[in-house]
Amino acid sequence: MKTLLTILLVNVCGCAATITGANRLKNSDFESQLHEGWSLQVEHGVLVSRDSRFATSGKYSLQIHNPSPSNEGYYGCNQAMVAPKAGTWARLEATMKIKDLNGRAGIDIHFLDSTGKRLPVYDASLIIEESNLSEDWTTYSVDFPTPKGTETLIIAAFLKGQGSVWIDDASLAIIKADEKAATYPTSGAMLLRKKDPTIWFDFAESKVFRDTPVPENEPTDKITLETARNEREAFQLVIRPQAEMKNCSIEFTEFVSNNATKISKNALSFSVVGYVNITEKSTYDGVIGLNPDYLAPHERFDCIEGKNNPIWIMASVSENVGGGIYSGHVILKAKGKIVARIPLEITVWDFALPQRTHLLVRSNFWFSLVRKFDNRKANQILDDYYRNLAHHRVNAFANIDIKTEIVGESLICVFADFDHKASRLLNTHEFTAITVGPFLGDASGWEYRRTWSGLDPASPRFENFLSQYCKKLENHLESKGWLNRCWLQYWDEPPLHDPGLENILEIGRIIKKSAPHLKIYMTKWPIPELYDIVDIWCIPFTRIRFRQNRVTARKKEKEIVCVYHNDPYIDTPLIDKRLYAWRYRIANIDGAYAWWNLTFWQTDPYINPHMLEEKWSGRSSYLKAGDGVLLYPNPQGSGAPVNSLRWEVFTQGLEDYEYFWLLEQRINTVRTRLESDKEFTNYASYRVKEIIAQVIEDYFDTWNRDVDYLYALRRRIANEILIVQERPLVFIKTDPPEGQATKHKKIKVYGIAEKGTKISINGEAVLVGINGSFSSEAHLIEDRCIQVTAELHKFRKTVKRFF
Repeated sequence: MKTLLTILLVNVCGCAATITGANRLKNSDFESQLHEGWSLQVEHGVLVSRDSRFATSGKYSLQIHNPSPSNEGYYGCNQAMVAPKAGTWARLEATMKIKDLNGRAGIDIHFLDSTGKRLPVYDASLIIEESNLSEDWTTYSVDFPTPKGTETLIIAAFLKGQGSVWIDDASLAIIKADEKAATYPTSGAMLLRKKDPTIWFDFAESKVFRDTPVPENEPTDKITLETARNEREAFQLVIRPQAEMKNCSIEFTEFVSNNATKISKNALSFSVVGYVNITEKSTYDGVIGLNPDYLAPHERFDCIEGKNNPIWIMASVSENVGGGIYSGHVILKAKGKIVARIPLEITVWDFALPQRTHLLVRSNFWFSLVRKFDNRKANQILDDYYRNLAHHRVNAFANIDIKTEIVGESLICVFADFDHKASRLLNTHEFTAITVGPFLGDASGWEYRRTWSGLDPASPRFENFLSQYCKKLENHLESKGWLNRCWLQYWDEPPLHDPGLENILEIGRIIKKSAPHLKIYMTKWPIPELYDIVDIWCIPFTRIRFRQNRVTARKKEKEIVCVYHNDPYIDTPLIDKRLYAWRYRIANIDGAYAWWNLTFWQTDPYINPHMLEEKWSGRSSYLKAGDGVLLYPNPQGSGAPVNSLRWEVFTQGLEDYEYFWLLEQRINTVRTRLESDKEFTNYASYRVKEIIAQVIEDYFDTWNRDVDYLYALRRRIANEILIVQERPLVFIKTDPPEGQATKHKKIKVYGIAEKGTKISINGEAVLVGINGSFSSEAHLIEDRCIQVTAELHKFRKTVKRFF
């Protein structure tokens, strides 16, 4: 039996967390007989027992095996325990192995009240749902709070369906986070002015609370901002006056470089960071109370006495600005008088981010809810919101229906309204893709299917008219040049074990048979039943649903793989939102549905960030803070939406993605100019992943939240983009890879360079082959780095790798 006595963890979002006390599960490693701690639920032909053939530690694991499709119940074992105090966060963890699973298996937690009635809580489980899948041991975990009114927890290890599941090393323990650490400034925060009002700098990704401590450094003389061309880069200026400051404003000078080129003062803008009150944590490391989130577009503002008043400052550097260092000032005024002039230096790297993003990200906003807060004409509202999405490198999740009419046995399609809407999205706003109907159903299953053109999908006439529709749609999209940009979404998240699944699949087959070039989009993880139907997948981005081998297999079939997640919570660290794009890239996916909604304004989000969601099943629940709300209504009652810190920081991550894309493109260009070497054939992908791995250890749950380190690494990426095409051309690999902690006395360094290039490592010459290849070993020098210098004729270049 394993007991946890205050173990420090760093594997959840890179944030130090503490598991306190013992594992609350009895016989959780199944080394004792099952009746010691577990109650069995079995039926004739179903095996629930300890298995000595497979185990991750010790001698035994739990096996649940059902060979018969006639056994349709839930089988396994469970144990009850007294629930932790309401609001207490715990972590359920287990290692599981499956074989030929056709159904659902894993561990589920039931929350019971004092009468034994089960509470409607469904987000605390480790459940694998698959079709004929076998998978080796994998460790899964989920964090959850104890709901109010819970008296008892039932932990149920189960199998429903055919196949086998093995479970080992299960645990359930209390988890805590250092709440004070979440409210500290980042390691890169800098004091700018000590006298009243105190003014300090922090990164865009920092959550500056009203009482976040002021940095303790001696005042620095300026703020430094670094950006590419065609990039938006932000920071926070924090004002803390001893007495209330009324009628404040921020102004900017022009920014001038050494060669007299300029960045207009109009390229900079500011917003006042606003706060919303969080009453319940969204995750174990969330922060209750006032949290910074919305970015109010005030021309004038007041600063609260003795509190932090953060100002979000954004520099939008156009593609036409030349590279260089630009100097200017940020001016703080109160009642029209200058209070402080803060020097700001903007370094513009001499490369531009592409206009169109190479990561397909889609988000949704509900127009009907926006209309509750904005009474303008529909076109005015839509244009403002579409512009906001495009400005943030995000596509609108727009599902457009096409008007149809049945005349006898013929289907008439009227495309005029569709063409107008599609052209607006694809041409005017330059979105990458949209979806089209008919939309027939969702996770509620076949029983709750929708009618289309007055037809029930189960009716005998449906197939004929759907076939006509798909043929006409395919021909029309091809004539408009939109065939690859308009995806048909006929079902969302079809339940894998719905009795009507075969009917849902048959609709997909009809579409493919009638219009083989139409692209079908579906929110579902890849299962064999859908392989010949779906062209664009959208998969839950969780360890228990996302399988890298299946993603790789679908991409080899030239299919598009996206992910979705619903966790943009206000009370969690901002850095997590920037790192989404880093996680997408290392997972090798094409895009993301982020988020399911930007404007789920059931109530005023400034007052209540916990929205009430009514489920199709009739039950309702309050969403976590910020779920469905990344934009806020304009406080003037009409106008463009108000951005949130989360929305802006997420976009900065999308811009980081373009850094990775640019670096790959430039490496591939150099690759064609060097001698062929199989070790460096895929160097572009290798190098980008090596860089990202210095922040992202596991793209599901483990990454580095050090904002200062992230900016230092971004600076190194920018430098590599600038010099990788400079001569002498050289590629470098190390063993271990860059960024890994190492106790080795020496690092193996090998690479390939232009023919005739001289190579030295840490100042010592190494032998270079005729084809430009070289290999050596070297000690780490100052700053824990390896320094490789390449020389060819008049050209000289130094490349560093850090450990």
